Formats: sequence, C-alpha cells, structure tokens
Amino acid sequence: MRTAKIDLAASGDLVAAVPGFKIRVTSLAMAASATLTAKLQSGAATDLEGARTMIAGVPLVLPFAPSIPGEHRGYFETAVGEKLNIVLAGAGQVSGFLTYEHVP
Repeated sequence: MRTAKIDLAASGDLVAAVPGFKIRVTSLAMAASATLTAKLQSGAATDLEGARTMIAGVPLVLPFAPSIPGEHRGYFETAVGEKLNIVLAGAGQVSGFLTYEHVP
C-alpha cells in the first residue's frame, strides 16, 4: 500500500505511471478551498469518473476498500502503464491524500 498527497491548484498528476502496472485507488480524502469540479483520469484523457462538484471546505472521503486476491476492490483503476491524473475546473486549492497499490 502506498500513499500520495494531493496538493494542487490546477490539474495535474497524482501518481506516476509504472510500466506493466495499473494504479488502484483504495482510499481518498480531499477538500477544496472553493467550489470547483474534480475528476480522476487514467493517463491524460480517459475519465475514471464523472466530474464531482466539490463545495468549499466540505471533504470528499472514500474510506479504505482493500484489495483481496482474485477480487477487484478499491475505487478506481488506471489502465496498465498509465499515470493517475486529476482534472480540476474552477479556481481553488485541492488538498488531501489517497492510498493506492500497483496491480499487474
């Protein structure tokens, strides 16, 4: 299990790509300083979710959802060899963290 911080005021990378592996998000907590939308992407173009409206100061929390061998758990998964990216629309700071694992 790995952890990545979320500390962005514009769209950007959350977790770098690793050749031969997917990135599976197993928990997430983030909040915005202003109302804006956010969505996670596999690579730079494949949406993993629709745009979520984030209200200033109201946290978004996805509690820990562990992976179990032979079963898909977690919330989002990139394509093999792609980074995990976040796209923000609107002005404001988004801060928090996520946990993830590399999956072959």
